[in-house]
Amino acid sequence: MLVFYVGHVVLLTFSQGPYESLSVKRALILIPMACYFVFILFHGYIRSVWTTIAPILLWFSFSTFNLMYRIEPGRLGYNFLDGIVEVHQRFDQDRVCIFSSMAKYRNQLQSGSDVDLLFDTYPHVLYVNDILDPACLQVLCYVPQVDSLEFQALGRIEVPLLNSVELRCGIQNTAL
Repeated sequence: MLVFYVGHVVLLTFSQGPYESLSVKRALILIPMACYFVFILFHGYIRSVWTTIAPILLWFSFSTFNLMYRIEPGRLGYNFLDGIVEVHQRFDQDRVCIFSSMAKYRNQLQSGSDVDLLFDTYPHVLYVNDILDPACLQVLCYVPQVDSLEFQALGRIEVPLLNSVELRCGIQNTAL
């Protein structure tokens, strides 16, 4: 089981796109749960190393296909915090500004918040009140269920996020 788990973590490391670090949620929660629930079905048949190899190879083939070809927004994550983790990993060289008119999002992004303590997001990911804040030169994100922004009018190009449908981000259009 340990070999299977390590194999999945290595596969995710090479297949998760432009992120610099492995997703904690996938490595520590999703993969072990998937391994457990799949192998519990075969526990009566797995009596030797050779009978273990077939389910492992079958499981790897399906998971590789899913990881490489079926990634779409909202499949691996859905909510605002999943988006925060993704932008923190994906835009690790740029400051990311989160614009929202709701105060609850500001509390989640402050220094010392639970999100900051878990993922070390502050001051890399900041909450802003103004979309024209000078700190937001590269990446600007917003919550479409709460606010509405036109990235094209702001000179930005929308970047689709894979782990969240509750957060939209745009990067500065350098062609303008």
